Amino acid sequence: MRRSHREWSLTCSKRAYSDQSLLKSQSGFTLLELLITMVLIGVITTLAMPAMKSVTRRSENQEIAAMLTHQLNLARDQATRRNRAYQVVISDFNAAIPLGLMAVNEANSNTCQSVIDHPDQLRLLDARPFGRSVLPDIESSIRPFVGLSGWQRGEEGWQNTPLELCINPKGGLFIQSGATFTELIGHLAIGVQQFFGDPLRPLGPPLQVELTFSAGARVKR
Repeated sequence: MRRSHREWSLTCSKRAYSDQSLLKSQSGFTLLELLITMVLIGVITTLAMPAMKSVTRRSENQEIAAMLTHQLNLARDQATRRNRAYQVVISDFNAAIPLGLMAVNEANSNTCQSVIDHPDQLRLLDARPFGRSVLPDIESSIRPFVGLSGWQRGEEGWQNTPLELCINPKGGLFIQSGATFTELIGHLAIGVQQFFGDPLRPLGPPLQVELTFSAGARVKR
């Protein structure tokens, strides 16, 4: 049976309305919705940025502490292999800004006393800056916001004077006291401090690289 013109028009109108409803339900975000979403993303990113930087800096701090530990243990191994006394001098400690220097020297004999008696015969093996310290012809630190904050022996307070150590061929660790080296008693800790912000400020407590007379260096957890 043929449909009347009126019935046909009504059917077309219903289909058109149905198609428009379907198009509306499948349409994307409005401009206002996109703007609101972008603002929310910006606010969340701004709030999360300090925490993200803090996590990154903490990773850098651990990296430098691990590197310092490796260098100290490497000097110990080399002293044993080469049957020589090795001098390790760590200086430029600073708890306010990231600084620090480390030098490893090989003596001409297997006694630590020769380091003091014949300083002119020391052979520089490695020189390494930390933080923003610089050395001639030496590449700067890969982490300029991580430095060495000080050192502590046993329960004594933290110090920032140069730390002069000697490792004998048996792996024993000695600390210079005046004109002699004395055996390290107990624990020695070196602080590795991270910094953050403008102006710079310490970010959390320093990590500690711990040394004993015969056990080598390790990062204290």
